[in-house]
Amino acid sequence: MNTCTKWSLTRVSNAGLAHDLVEYSQVEAGVGKKMKIGVMYCAPGQQTEKEMYANRDGSPEWEAFLHFLGDRVPLHGFPGYTGSLDTSHHCFNGTHTVHTEVHGTELAFHVSTLLPFTEGDPQQVERKKHIGNDNLVVVFQQDPATPVNLESFRSQQNHAFFIVTPARPSVSAPSSPQIPARAPDAPDAPESEPLVAEGGSAPPATDGASAAPALALPAASTPGPVEYRVAIAYCSGCGPHSPQLPSPPCFAPEARDLFFEKLISVARATWEAPIFAYKIQRMRDERLSRIARQYAKL
Repeated sequence: MNTCTKWSLTRVSNAGLAHDLVEYSQVEAGVGKKMKIGVMYCAPGQQTEKEMYANRDGSPEWEAFLHFLGDRVPLHGFPGYTGSLDTSHHCFNGTHTVHTEVHGTELAFHVSTLLPFTEGDPQQVERKKHIGNDNLVVVFQQDPATPVNLESFRSQQNHAFFIVTPARPSVSAPSSPQIPARAPDAPDAPESEPLVAEGGSAPPATDGASAAPALALPAASTPGPVEYRVAIAYCSGCGPHSPQLPSPPCFAPEARDLFFEKLISVARATWEAPIFAYKIQRMRDERLSRIARQYAKL
């Protein structure tokens, strides 16, 4: 006997339903067609997140890298995806951003030097509220001689770091972007998740202590005028995804598509972290409810 008396089926002939259901299925695992990624300039001698946020501008190599990433577009009235940056005439989040589209995926970059700088604010909250909420952060390391301290990044949202170093014939092989122990002046900071390296190897523990993994970049290949060496660190719960980094992990300008293929795969991998499971489920529930309200008679 059929006991289902509460629910009934409704035939939907609207072609938009199929499109919306595909988008709904793409919410999981970060396979959506829009992504936001933080990009920070690490000047020579700098190591920490706080130092990078304090940079008002960058070097010519930094500007060339931003051009490599995408188009610099004015925010006012911009119709594309901006990752929640303000596009009104107020320009609350700066006047320009970097944007690109690769293989149908639209990427909005939160660029540290393009976000507003606030005098007298050592934390640069206006910058951090955007980059600190990005799953993936690209760090442009100007000088490979100084290791990047990834432990200084305190946001629990940042789950992968894509460290990029410009390689020129005059630049020697870089030192490792190391992950030292937590600084003693931050006892109240949230517990950081361990990091997994890709594109390098972790050193053995020393003096009986458990050493954090370091990203040991191999020596540079014979470069042209410029290429970008890459190392990647993931928080626990997400890890290396195909495609693998080349050996050595270097990308010339003509290999831009391969660079972005890897960058997008890392961004998607971050959604596998357990901390995002609730967020993904909530997004799926909200989108399914919207679809039901739009196409069904409830």
